[in-house]
Amino acid sequence: MIYASGMLTTACALVLAAHQLEELKATASSQRKETAPQPESEPQDLGIAERLAELIETWTGVKREAGSPSTWIKGVLEKGLIRYAYPMINRLHMLRLLIESTVLSSKKETWSEDKELLAAQVDELLALSEQFAAPLHFTPIHPGVSCALLYLRCRVEAGEDCSTFRPRLRKSV
Repeated sequence: MIYASGMLTTACALVLAAHQLEELKATASSQRKETAPQPESEPQDLGIAERLAELIETWTGVKREAGSPSTWIKGVLEKGLIRYAYPMINRLHMLRLLIESTVLSSKKETWSEDKELLAAQVDELLALSEQFAAPLHFTPIHPGVSCALLYLRCRVEAGEDCSTFRPRLRKSV
């Protein structure tokens, strides 16, 4: 099946966002006090994330596995990085999505492993964004936001040293 890699990136981003929203809803409902008034009816889930996941599965041929949808989507994106390296704008957007979703969803237990992968991905993102000669399509703010999220996550982690990312970030500024 022929599809634009930009469509794949957008669909993956929406599925990841929907999955994160579901996790936030579950956390909020478990923390809600029993004395708090409950809404009479919850908004209906339209199943958009499920339909998008089915589309991604159809487009890529990568079957969903049991477990976290975000793990499956990240695998699809990693394969997409290899398959859709050109045009470069698609690769840049896929890298941004992978970096930001990993930073925002990484658990404390896996942070040290994720941090090493993120360092390599940030290096690639910064190098590719320097080579990409279309600043109106991929502005310096795009990799800047990803790098800022990563840096802030490092700072949030108790006792985390951010010095491994500082030389990379300084080169890009």
